Amino acid sequence: MEKVINTTQSIIWATIEKIGKQSLQFILGIIIARLLVPNDYGIIGMLGIFMELSSMILSAGIGYALIQKQDRTEEDFSTAFYINIFTGFILYIILFFTAPFISEFYKIPLLKKITRVYSLTLIINSFSMVQRTRLTISFNFKAQAIISIISLLVTGIISIYFAKIGFGVWALVFYGLIESALSSLLYICYEHWIPHSKFSKASFHHIFSFGYKILLSNIVNTIYNNMYTLVIGKKLTPYDVGIYNRGKNFSEMPPTVISQILMKVAYPLLSEIQSNEDKSSQIFLKIISFEAYFLTPLLGGMAILSKPLILLLLKEKWFDCIPILQVLCFGALWLPLIDVNNNFLFSKGLTGAALKIEIITKPIAIITLFASIPFGLKIMCITRAIFMFFSFLFSSIMTHYYVKISFLKQLKAVLPSVIYTIIMVISIFITIRFIKSELLQIIIGFIVGIFVYFILSLITKNETFIICYKKIKFKLREK
Repeated sequence: MEKVINTTQSIIWATIEKIGKQSLQFILGIIIARLLVPNDYGIIGMLGIFMELSSMILSAGIGYALIQKQDRTEEDFSTAFYINIFTGFILYIILFFTAPFISEFYKIPLLKKITRVYSLTLIINSFSMVQRTRLTISFNFKAQAIISIISLLVTGIISIYFAKIGFGVWALVFYGLIESALSSLLYICYEHWIPHSKFSKASFHHIFSFGYKILLSNIVNTIYNNMYTLVIGKKLTPYDVGIYNRGKNFSEMPPTVISQILMKVAYPLLSEIQSNEDKSSQIFLKIISFEAYFLTPLLGGMAILSKPLILLLLKEKWFDCIPILQVLCFGALWLPLIDVNNNFLFSKGLTGAALKIEIITKPIAIITLFASIPFGLKIMCITRAIFMFFSFLFSSIMTHYYVKISFLKQLKAVLPSVIYTIIMVISIFITIRFIKSELLQIIIGFIVGIFVYFILSLITKNETFIICYKKIKFKLREK
């Protein structure tokens, strides 16, 4: 019973952290975007592939390995700490000396300085990665929520000030640096953990043997995700990069929030019950159903209300982002479902299976990307969105092959939410069609969307809806 209580509390605090963090990032992003121009975001976006790859290598699946291992020791944590520190410094040195080549590749001289400054976040983050993992293992998401929100709030205020006084793209650079420094400092101060002086070869072997497949899987996925920014920056313009990245960030915000909330709690929980096939399979399908139920209407609503949202929040200079956002919302739906399948395989120790998914699917995706270049940015985004669905299909097949949970079971968990959302989107479209005010379109569209989705859930007695309804009813009775 204690585990249930702790898990429930963990989900609540993980939700507070992610929603609080994403809400703050969204609000701060809107304010800063109104002060800057798409080109500023485009320049930072060009560094995306290099920074994300470096971050993947820095983490190296170490957190996953420590969480999955049930007999972890202090030697394991200390060894992981030293690996992170060493890797962080090596990665910074590499980026420092490759900065001129990155600058020359994009033909933007300023990127040389920006790369050398912005990549300092790798060294800073390396000092707190083990502390973050320890808090996750102990299900202490309350501390993580408080640290994240404080760090973002302080960082955001400073970055807005820099943007307002004309720092331009450097306001975004300082945003990343200050947030990394402050959050790392708070994690270190809170956890009060000091590594042992001993580096264990046995611990290193376990961490590496488990983590390297996750690392390779993440590297392949990161290369693909950032390939669009790389190609758009090289073949098109910084403006197009800024438009694409803003649409991508908006569309991926809801799935990122929901997926990270659930998997932050579910992965350590699934790791603990990895030997109980029936129970872990039940939890897996519930996660799929829950994600689809809440995520699908969010993305559908964002797609149909994208025009008033962009015009109201970012103004006319971001108008070209509207069709990009609409297309990417479709692709974003499948991202967390792919992530759930991968994490489920990780919890079973099947890291090789997740790696196979990336090795097989991503070359196909890159071929379709390059084939779509001559047709422009919108077609490139359409091919990406379609590929996301097929990637979910393939990851489901792999899960069925290794763990015997069929694609049809996953589709059955997702399909009701998709049908509700299609009806909801049509209802919103009809309702707001003749409304001129952007603000009124958003408000009325939001109300209509919730009402239609709620009624459909009630009429069909949707399982996720019933579970949530009973939980809320029980909590209200307690009060």
